[in-house]
Amino acid sequence: MSAGTKAAPVFMERALPANVEAEKAILGAIFLDNAAYYSCENLSADDFTIETHRRIYRAMVQLVEDSKPIDFVTVCDILGNKEVIYVTNITDGLPRAKNVTQYVDMVLDAAQRRQFILTMARGLDNAYDGDITEVIAQTDNDILEIGHSSKKSRPKPVRDVTPRLYAEVARIQAMDDSRAAIGYRTGMDRLDNFVKGYHKGELAIIGGYTADGKTSLMKQGVLASVMDGVKSLVFSGEMTDEQLLMSMMAPMSKIKYAHLRDGRLMDMLEREEFPKLKPMMDSWPLWIDDATGLHIREVCARARAFIRREGVEIVFLDHTGKYHADGERHDLQVTNLVRGLSGLAKTENIPVIALHQLSRPEKGIKRRPRLSDLKDSGGVEQEAHTVMFVYRPVDKDDEFTEFDEIVIAKQRHGETGMVRSKYNKDALMFEAR
Repeated sequence: MSAGTKAAPVFMERALPANVEAEKAILGAIFLDNAAYYSCENLSADDFTIETHRRIYRAMVQLVEDSKPIDFVTVCDILGNKEVIYVTNITDGLPRAKNVTQYVDMVLDAAQRRQFILTMARGLDNAYDGDITEVIAQTDNDILEIGHSSKKSRPKPVRDVTPRLYAEVARIQAMDDSRAAIGYRTGMDRLDNFVKGYHKGELAIIGGYTADGKTSLMKQGVLASVMDGVKSLVFSGEMTDEQLLMSMMAPMSKIKYAHLRDGRLMDMLEREEFPKLKPMMDSWPLWIDDATGLHIREVCARARAFIRREGVEIVFLDHTGKYHADGERHDLQVTNLVRGLSGLAKTENIPVIALHQLSRPEKGIKRRPRLSDLKDSGGVEQEAHTVMFVYRPVDKDDEFTEFDEIVIAKQRHGETGMVRSKYNKDALMFEAR
C-alpha cells in the first residue's frame, strides 16, 4: 500500500460492542411487568443495537406517554403484524424484572463504547483532509460529551445531598471573618461584599461600553486568584500575552502603567522595583492563551485540557466578541457561545468569567447599562448566573467624571445593586470611593 493511500482503522474491522441478550432481557422484563419500564429512565431507543429493539422500545415509550398498558397486543398494534412473531417470543426463557437495572447498565456500557469507537473513527477520517485544529477540538468535545452523557444522574435522596451541603457550610464557617468572598475573590473587596466572589459551577458576565474598564475588572480577579495560589487560565482574545501581563504589573506594584509601557519614564524607585516583579510573576499559577478567532468548541476543549493536565480552577475570557460559535444569526451565535461557557462552568464545576461588550446607546448618549441592553446578544442574560456592568459616566465634554460604578444587574443567588468605585488609570484598576 502506498504512503498516500487512506487505510481503514484496524479496530473498525471488528464488530462494534453490543449486548443483544441484555437488550432482549430489558424488553421482555417490561412485557412481563410494566413497572420495570421505570427502571430504564436513563435509556433511549438509540442505545439499542438492533433496529427491531429500537422500534419496540419506541412503541413502549409512546404507550407510557399515552397512559396505555404495555403488552403484546398494544405494541404490535403500533409496529404492525410483521413484528408479531418476534415480539411474542421475546419473553421466552427471560428472568423477572428484578435484574432490569443491571441489564440497563450493560446496554448503556455497550452503547457508550460504540459511540466512542465511532467518534474516534470519524476523527481519524477527518484528520486526513480537515483542518487539524478543528478536528482535534471537535473530537475532544465529542469524547467529553460521551463521558458526560454516561453520567446521567438519577434522582437522589436528600440524605445523599446533605453531607455535601453541610461540608460546604463548614468550609465557609472556617474562613477568616475579614474575607468578604466565600468563593474566588473578584479583586475588589466592596464588590466581594456584594456578590461574595466568583463561584464554582457558575458563569459571570462582565459587560460594559468600549474603554470603560471591563478588562481591568477581570484582571483584578485574575490577580487576586493567582495571589491566592488559585490555578487560573485566561483566554485573551483582546491582548497578546505580553500586553496582558504588562497591564497586570501596574496594580500589583507602584509603577505607573504609562511608565511600564515606556520604561524611559520610570523614576529611580520604579527602576528599583521593576526587576523584583519577575520572580513573583514567574511563580504565578497562571496560563494565558492569546490565540485569536477560536471557535467555542476549541475554547472549551483547551480549557478542559488544562483543567485535567494542570488542575486549573478558574477560567477568564476576554471577550465574547473575539470568539465565534455556530448560528445563522448573530444573536444565535452569541447564545451558543455563552451556552458553551455556561456548560463548561457547570460540567467542570469551576467559575467562568467572560467579558461582553455593549453597543453604544442610540443617539450616542451614554447612560447606565441595564439588562435590556443584552436583548440583541442572544441568551447572555439567561445563561449567566451573574451579570455585572462596568459604568464610567462622562460629563458634557465627554470626560470621565470619576463617579464610576459596578452595576450588579443580575445575581441568581443574591440581590442586585451598585458598588461605587473610582478608576485608577495609573494602576488600571477600580478602587472604592
